[in-house]
Amino acid sequence: ENTMLDIQLALFDSAGGLIESSNPADLLTASINRTLTAGTYFLKIEGVPKGDPLATGYNDYGSLGQYRITGTLNGSGGGGGGGGDRGNVLVTYRVVRATKTLTLTGDTMGNKVTVSLASGKITVSGVDGTKLNGLETLPSINHTGKLVLNSTLGEGDDAITVMGVDASTVSLNLGGGTDSAILTLCNVQKLVVNGGPGIDSLVTTSSTIKKKTVTQVP
Repeated sequence: ENTMLDIQLALFDSAGGLIESSNPADLLTASINRTLTAGTYFLKIEGVPKGDPLATGYNDYGSLGQYRITGTLNGSGGGGGGGGDRGNVLVTYRVVRATKTLTLTGDTMGNKVTVSLASGKITVSGVDGTKLNGLETLPSINHTGKLVLNSTLGEGDDAITVMGVDASTVSLNLGGGTDSAILTLCNVQKLVVNGGPGIDSLVTTSSTIKKKTVTQVP
């Protein structure tokens, strides 16, 4: 594809720690070849400068364009509590009087989802077999401004990861089971987490949270 985007690619773990980055000196593309253990990881794509912009180089303002992410997944993921069996999460996005609300509602099976916001698009992904509205994948959602995120994943061993979201409210009801919630690189005015019965965990990394209310989570 025609592009002026000089890519710097960075791979992060679920806690926001940098694992590896790639920015080949003489290529616009970047790649990472690494074997990872099962888990949640994040990719960051950034346009970077090269050389002298007044000569043969360019600044990061001029380093822009479209990009495509490809990768290889070996093996299959398992899921806690259900021997790898996953359920279905209903996903809705509604705008009412400028309030933009993303709602996730899970069933009684174990569910894993990732919500990420980048370049004006919200991407909701099912992990380890979790389906979204009965589908393997959903189209990204165009979004600007602050978000209200409501998630009720139901019973079973559930996990939700929220990445790069600017939100007025994030409300996470984890339900019964061994559940986890991870917020990375988020800006949240109000975070409400209810762990429900079971042993649960909450991790907030590189995130700004103005007000936090947490119940039934160690």
